[in-house]
Amino acid sequence: MPFAAKQFGAVLSSHLLEHLPTPYDCARAWDEFHRVADTVFVSLPGKDSIMGWLAPGHKLWVQLIGSGVLKVEDRKHGGSYLIQAGGMR
Repeated sequence: MPFAAKQFGAVLSSHLLEHLPTPYDCARAWDEFHRVADTVFVSLPGKDSIMGWLAPGHKLWVQLIGSGVLKVEDRKHGGSYLIQAGGMR
């Protein structure tokens, strides 16, 4: 994003991350959100959501599991990753 670091007080990502093609792309977006804003809010479909299962554009399962930490599962290729601002684990 063409914004300065911490240019915003907050950023809201609503139903975006699950559409990204790979966990790596999700990690890059997560890092960028934290770079440009002091606080990051996310809205994501859960695995208990019928639409989450049926939406053909959903490539990942993404769950906020802690302060700034995401659990990301690749729906096509498998694999589960923990992502925090600053990189994947």
